[in-house]
Amino acid sequence: MKTILQKLNTYKEELEHLKLLKKEKTFLIRNGYFCNFPKIYDKHTYLENLRQYHDLYIKTVSKWNTESENFYKKIEYFFGKKINKSIKIKYTCYGPGGHYFSKENKVVVNINSPHIIYIIKHEIVHLLVEPYILKYKIKHENKEILVNSIMNII
Repeated sequence: MKTILQKLNTYKEELEHLKLLKKEKTFLIRNGYFCNFPKIYDKHTYLENLRQYHDLYIKTVSKWNTESENFYKKIEYFFGKKINKSIKIKYTCYGPGGHYFSKENKVVVNINSPHIIYIIKHEIVHLLVEPYILKYKIKHENKEILVNSIMNII
């Protein structure tokens, strides 16, 4: 298992991300997720965010690169098998702490999250258990309990 890409969302990716979040807003609020949205989103806002969060992004990538190998070893030990997925990590300035896209093997995390490395790990565990979630039709709240339980073990 390895991380193949870590980058801040482009202006266009951030715009698409905001559209998705607006569609999911009711679900997020109903399930207790805090989300931040911009009052206005345009190129100027994007460039300001890029300047503001660039150093934090560099620190986060460095910290993840340091911790990821140990995390992946623990995950493979937990599941009892080698995991050959390649994970993309994208950083955004908006939305909840993180979420995942299983078809793309991608996690998106909010660069403002105080526990961002934990959130990256949490979302990767979501990617790994998603086939079981779908197979057994596990509800959202139980899915979170499962992921949190795995996180506590590893």
